[in-house]
Amino acid sequence: MINTIAYITGGTGHLGRNLIMELLEKEDVFVVAMVLKNDNHRDFGKLNERILFIDGDISNPKSIDEFLSAKSDIKARRVLYHVAGKISIMKKNDPSVFKVNVDGTKNMLDGAIRHHIDKFIYVSSVDAINKPSKPNKVVEEERFSPEKIEGVYGQSKAIASNLVLDYASKGLDVTIVQPTAIMGPNDAFGGPINTAIRKYLNHQLKVVVKGGYDIVDVRDVAKGMILASTKGKNGKCYILSGTGVTILELLDVAHQVSGVKKTKATIPHFIVKMVSPLLELHARLHHKKPLFTGFSMDCLNENSNYSCERAKKDLGYQPRPLKETMQDTIDWMYKEGLAKKS
Repeated sequence: MINTIAYITGGTGHLGRNLIMELLEKEDVFVVAMVLKNDNHRDFGKLNERILFIDGDISNPKSIDEFLSAKSDIKARRVLYHVAGKISIMKKNDPSVFKVNVDGTKNMLDGAIRHHIDKFIYVSSVDAINKPSKPNKVVEEERFSPEKIEGVYGQSKAIASNLVLDYASKGLDVTIVQPTAIMGPNDAFGGPINTAIRKYLNHQLKVVVKGGYDIVDVRDVAKGMILASTKGKNGKCYILSGTGVTILELLDVAHQVSGVKKTKATIPHFIVKMVSPLLELHARLHHKKPLFTGFSMDCLNENSNYSCERAKKDLGYQPRPLKETMQDTIDWMYKEGLAKKS
């Protein structure tokens, strides 16, 4: 018997895929996933029997209506997980980021109202938070200040998060989750942290930059989202963090798991900032995402002392040890042929 219909945007991305796999561990859940028409990452093995894919675009209200009306004949709790978004590590304005992250979220919120969704889970980001100076704890904000945020991605997420909070007073039950830097298996597109680990395993990462960040297992974020769907308070935000590490410490854990030679050489922050325009130009010319930009260097040196105490208290959220995440990620990379054992 189906008790929950989970509507998911961005279901074939790194987080969306792990969310679907986590949801379908329960037999009473059916998933409806909105995907772009040319998306060819729809293979979930045997789980495909319990997934309905709807071709659509979050910028098109008609697509959203088709998406959210699917399986409406089934009497079940209906939860919408809005995962889709456009990530940017650039500082300058990019209208496409706002179109997806702000306008697309507004369209999805309006659709949720029209189709009487029971719970709306929005995946924001800790980049939307106006952070205190080090070493103070970074905690959830009740309202966001996009004008104080640097970087187009963080600004767009701050604006969209405020939109979501506005709908809490319009009769929609909304909860926001804010993951830190995601890492883990089942990543078809190659996120920044996984890309760095893959390059390390393939002996392509000879030097690293100084700085660090908070790393969280993608599966823990997925579990946190599911917990938020039943325990998350209306109009509240929850930071889903993991372990704060420097880049060298992260690669040391990778060394412990894989045995690959340690990367010890580091590049000062200011040197990367100097050459970042050339790196960004090279990436654009070759239609690739740059591993680092001047702005992302700043992010590696900002306050990343995130607190997930609210999520632990309200949701029962419990992030796993970083070494376990690293082991599972590297095992997955070997299995998928993304890296070869030395």
